[in-house]
Amino acid sequence: MSVKTSTTTLKSSDGLSLFSRSWLPDSSPLATLAIVHGLGEHSERYNHVGDYFAKRGYAVFAIDLRGHGRSEGRRGHINHFDEYLDDAQSLVDYTQSQAPNLPLFLLGHSMGGLIALTYALKRPQGLAAVIASGPGLRMRMEVPAWKITLGKAMSSVFPSLSMPNGIDPNHISRDPKIVAAYISDPLNHDKVTARWYTEFVNAGEWALQNADKLSIPALILQGGDDPIVDPGGAKAFFDGIRHNNKRHIEYPGLYHEILNEPEKLNVMDDISFQLSAISSQLKAES
Repeated sequence: MSVKTSTTTLKSSDGLSLFSRSWLPDSSPLATLAIVHGLGEHSERYNHVGDYFAKRGYAVFAIDLRGHGRSEGRRGHINHFDEYLDDAQSLVDYTQSQAPNLPLFLLGHSMGGLIALTYALKRPQGLAAVIASGPGLRMRMEVPAWKITLGKAMSSVFPSLSMPNGIDPNHISRDPKIVAAYISDPLNHDKVTARWYTEFVNAGEWALQNADKLSIPALILQGGDDPIVDPGGAKAFFDGIRHNNKRHIEYPGLYHEILNEPEKLNVMDDISFQLSAISSQLKAES
């Protein structure tokens, strides 16, 4: 099956231009998939994911979040975490406009996983399910105490103070080609601001405290040897979900970007299987 790719520009709720790309099957789609990337990266890094799912009948759409990739906005800065939810809303609205009346699945990785889970908690209308890959609920990488103190202090008085995010590219994947490409990619960045830090931490804590309110099916995926986010955060969120249609998969030995690990096809196969099962259940209930 061939895949048609295209790009366009969306508008955020506050007027920023958000770059968007799509991967469409050559026949009528069976469902839609909206992808939200992680911190410091961009949607082009999900080309293989979009291609995989488009070849299986999904209309796939993604954006570069504000301050990322080809989108407008200060690199690594937000005033409030809900700004990311508004960006996700722009993506969801566009997805629904391009492929209406189809099941819509929201997939987010890392920070995007936290965005997807928070979006599903606050704005579940229209979503068939949420998929979170290595969600940024709790950090495993060590953040120096001075940086935590500085971030908290500056969040109010100098919120746009920018600092390196501290992510070691060698921790994203065990595939050296992925690491090299990540380092050389000019659209990636390693900056976060003081306000971003406090908003991100608070959002993770809020999501964990409110997991029991999730009202749609959920698939939580996690690399067991992820050096960046704590696998325990993903499990804690999963355990807090009361909805009976949920699944948690932890992949032993895999690093942070499970969709960029040598075993990525196995991971995407697992996602595809779960989405097919949810789609079949929705069809049976309709």
